[in-house]
Amino acid sequence: YVTYLYLGTVTKQHSYTSVQVSADDQFVALQGSGPGFSNMVKLYSRKSKTLVADLTSTENVSSMTFSHDSKYLLTTTREGNLINSIEIFLTNLGFVYVWDVAERKCIQKYQDLHNIQASSIANSPQGLFQATGSTVNNITALTPFSRTESGFVNLYDYDKLIKTNFEPQTPIKAFKNLKTNANILAFNHDSQILAMASTEQNNSVRLVIFFFGFFHVNEINFVLRPICLQGQCSKISLQDKELME
Repeated sequence: YVTYLYLGTVTKQHSYTSVQVSADDQFVALQGSGPGFSNMVKLYSRKSKTLVADLTSTENVSSMTFSHDSKYLLTTTREGNLINSIEIFLTNLGFVYVWDVAERKCIQKYQDLHNIQASSIANSPQGLFQATGSTVNNITALTPFSRTESGFVNLYDYDKLIKTNFEPQTPIKAFKNLKTNANILAFNHDSQILAMASTEQNNSVRLVIFFFGFFHVNEINFVLRPICLQGQCSKISLQDKELME
C-alpha cells in the first residue's frame, strides 16, 4: 500500500516478494508477484520515490541482486511448475538476466548450467564472482523420484559475464553440497567466503572458502533452519578459526 500524506489517501499496489536497494542508494528494485506481474521487476528512484522502469522478462523472476557498483541489476528466472516428467529438462530452465540500470534494458541473458527452477543469486562485493542457486538440477529432474541432489550452486566469473553478450556461460565451479533448495547465498565483505544455505532442512549451511584459486567447503553445525545470512556473512572473515576448522 502507498499512503499519500498530503492527500490523506491510501492506494493499493501490486504484491511483491522481495526488495533490493542498490549499493549507491540510488535505486530500489521490487520483485513482482501474482498473475501478470511475476515476470516483472519495478525499478524506483530512491530519492524521488518515483517509478523509473518496468523490467520485464519472459519467465517468472525468482530472485534478484544489484551489482557491486550499482550499474546492473541481475535477476534469475524460472518457468512453470515441477512435474514428474522429462519435460522439466526441456521447459523449466533457469536463466540469468543482466539489466543495465542506466539504459533500462537487458544486455545479457544466459542459461544457468544444471539449473532448473533458479532460486537465488548473489554478487561478491568486489565484483569478482556471481553465484546462483537452484531448486532442482537437470540431472535430478530426469529421475524425479530420486531427489538426492537438488541444491546446486554455480560460481561464475562476474567480469566475464558482463563483457559477453547473450552467450552461453560456464561456471568456474559447481557445488552440490546442499541436498535441498539452495535459496540463500551471501558473500562476506572481502569475497573470500561464500555462504550457501537452504531454508528447507536443518543443518544446511555451508561455507565455500576461496584460497589461491582453490575451493574448500566447510559444514557449519547449524541445527536450526536458516532464514537469512546476509548480515551475518558480511562480518565473517578467514580469521574466524572456529568456522574455518
